[in-house]
Amino acid sequence: MGVLIGVATLSIDLADDNQRSENEANRLAELLRLQCEESIMLGRELGVSFEIAAYRFVQWADEQWQDRFAQRIYVPRSLPDGFSFELVLNGRAVVLSEDASNEPQVICFGSGEMTPFELLLIPPDSKPGFRMIGRFDGELELEGWADGSH
Repeated sequence: MGVLIGVATLSIDLADDNQRSENEANRLAELLRLQCEESIMLGRELGVSFEIAAYRFVQWADEQWQDRFAQRIYVPRSLPDGFSFELVLNGRAVVLSEDASNEPQVICFGSGEMTPFELLLIPPDSKPGFRMIGRFDGELELEGWADGSH
């Protein structure tokens, strides 16, 4: 009986991490798409600043990058415990800190273009995760990996 409960708990925890990973990846992808659409409509630069386990949306205003959290949808967000990001720009890994500045690594331009990037959402214990690829033309691609080997 105890073994069955342990197996059931383990499978629920794995499913929870898998579901959280998918939810976080989809949320970020949709928010980034929305921000890039707004960038086109507003005709100005909007960006995302990544930390090891968090991200924030910023805008270029008054000659500096500023948080966008005045709009509730763009509040800074933290990943669930144990999750982290890895970011690649121009083929090079970016060292992410635990406390990012407002300087964005990924920018959506009013022209519809975007900083090309690859972002890995890594769940705890090398479980399946997600890769987001942003292209220069503003297109986003989201794909999962099954074995934790990104």
